[in-house]
Amino acid sequence: MAPTIPLSERPEEGWRLCRQAMTEIAAGRFPVDEWITRTRQDLDLAESVGVLAIDGAVTFGVALWNRTSLPARRVSLLYLLPDHRSPGGFREFLRDVIDASPRDGPVAFSTGDLLGLDRAEQAAIMEPLGFRQFARTEMEFPSGSLIPSISLEEDIRLRPVETTDSRTLAGLHREAYADRFDRYLFMEDPDPGRDSARGMDKLLRGGWGPFLSEDSFVAERDGRLVGASLLVLMEGNPLLADAMVDSAFRGRRIGAALVTASLVSLRARSVPALRLNVTEGNARAQRLYRGLGFVPTFTDVGWYSPRCVPVPPEQE
Repeated sequence: MAPTIPLSERPEEGWRLCRQAMTEIAAGRFPVDEWITRTRQDLDLAESVGVLAIDGAVTFGVALWNRTSLPARRVSLLYLLPDHRSPGGFREFLRDVIDASPRDGPVAFSTGDLLGLDRAEQAAIMEPLGFRQFARTEMEFPSGSLIPSISLEEDIRLRPVETTDSRTLAGLHREAYADRFDRYLFMEDPDPGRDSARGMDKLLRGGWGPFLSEDSFVAERDGRLVGASLLVLMEGNPLLADAMVDSAFRGRRIGAALVTASLVSLRARSVPALRLNVTEGNARAQRLYRGLGFVPTFTDVGWYSPRCVPVPPEQE
């Protein structure tokens, strides 16, 4: 395999290859503009770094990973130009990426978008390196579909999210995602309390896209916040960024009521269909969304390291 160099040594050429990679990976499955914009911002802020695969003056591969306060990395992009794609080429490039930046820690997650390889070829590369596969499915509530009516117990009330809810939402998030695979998938701080506070602050400030406060709701019982549905605008469409219920209140249809409240609010404003992403293996969430009428649109696969992520997705 040809050597790798830091992306910073050929920034313009590296960015051109990043854009080409993201455009090819999206390939009509989803709009790519916001992904490109967020990646550019992360690179400018040094929250993402990467390496280039080179052969003399020719640059033919790029890898990016996210830099967080965690002692581990998320590889978000691993791309080779068509003439260089092969199982052996990707294997050697991934090994170079793993060895490229020890101070950023081991690779906890890696993309499953290895273009030109089928699932079996990917597995033959990733599994000997200690990775296991997981999947995330995008689902959509089709425009015009009937929104179900959900009844709640009398002591549970719903209301729109308020700016003063941030700290309480962070506490709910910490409790709802304790020892869950998705916590590790999006974790940016090893301390659960700080991580939840940081995540909620980022979401409410528009870090994942403009926050749709008018379509986001919380559930309360005797003044205690016990659930929430939080929406953002991503790629021009509403996305259910987070739906969570206090574990002590699960099984009371609170999650279903919160999501339907968001659907009703969107429908009243003639906003397009709501989308969401759910981890395969999260059976409770999958039953909830299918029962409400959401339908799968596509599934993405990725890889995780059990050494860094002790909770497998199928145990959710």
